[in-house]
Amino acid sequence: MTRRGPSGPEGSRRAAIRVPVDIARRRLVLGVLHGILLGDSNERECGLPTMSPGWRGLAAAALLLAGWTAGCGTEGGPAPAPSPCGFALAVAARIDVSERSDVFHGTAYSRVEATVQDGTPPEIYRVSREEGACRYLRPVDAFCDPPCPGGTTCAPDGTCRPYPASISGGTLTVRGLAVPVEVQPADWSPGTYVGPAGLPEPLFAAGDAITATLMGDAFPALKLAARGVASMDPALARTGFTMPAAADATLTWTPGPDPGACVQVLLKGSNAAHGLPLRDAIVCETTDGGSVVVPSSMVQEFPAGTTPEVTSGYDWPHSELTRYTRGVAQTAYGPAELMVRSTTYFLLGHAGQEGVSR
Repeated sequence: MTRRGPSGPEGSRRAAIRVPVDIARRRLVLGVLHGILLGDSNERECGLPTMSPGWRGLAAAALLLAGWTAGCGTEGGPAPAPSPCGFALAVAARIDVSERSDVFHGTAYSRVEATVQDGTPPEIYRVSREEGACRYLRPVDAFCDPPCPGGTTCAPDGTCRPYPASISGGTLTVRGLAVPVEVQPADWSPGTYVGPAGLPEPLFAAGDAITATLMGDAFPALKLAARGVASMDPALARTGFTMPAAADATLTWTPGPDPGACVQVLLKGSNAAHGLPLRDAIVCETTDGGSVVVPSSMVQEFPAGTTPEVTSGYDWPHSELTRYTRGVAQTAYGPAELMVRSTTYFLLGHAGQEGVSR
């Protein structure tokens, strides 16, 4: 039996779709992509995370106004203001500072983690439907014959492309938290950073000025800034959330004090086997106004069933409600992001309709 809570294998934000030649490699992709936002590319293929043309243009304008220039990722350069709410860019480096609540822990807990690569990851999901604040995601179909060799991945056009390598960014230092945090790259993966256990909770308060600095190594030196957010309601971890069979589904929470904070709702379906992409997912991005409506068209398309606490032989990760701010900078390898978030993981139920259960 495999534990599928947010601190177990589910904790890996995904796996790429390609010819099933190496389960371990798929799981590596799953792990690298965990903890990120959902979006899509110019071809409407969503790689957890990239951005659609409309969102890309809006975000580009906003980031330029916020001071996101080619020099933002240089050593000692000022970090830009957090980008506005919206589906995120694919990034080469992601620093994740989080407070979390879930069904497996009696109290909230805190984490500091990071992933650094020499490029942005491939798209693994596509947007099949978009309405209001939400997108319905399905896996990208990709087939390569012969199978792709190690270190590469099968792209949607049927070609093998290099997968970004894990590279060191030097010492990671995070300031502005309840305690200062300093993390060295992992010996077994130079671009993987796992912060110390036993961090205090709360780790930050709403409005706290938080900075993250990479001292520089194979990945260039970098400084990013974001703000602390209020803790997300933990109630969903206890009660779960059930969608109606065929009507709009409204998910609510208590708004925080920062009108500039963002909220993401991520409703997750299951997959066919460990390490494969989810067959269905709904992601909604909104401001911290206290509610979001999942359109009935997406509710009806979503498979019937209830997320189990644990699974065996397949994955059905727990869904997520996240309040966050983020800071973004450009580097030679692509964008880098600091996300400061408070996430509640919860079990999802859906009454469904006859003929849509998978």
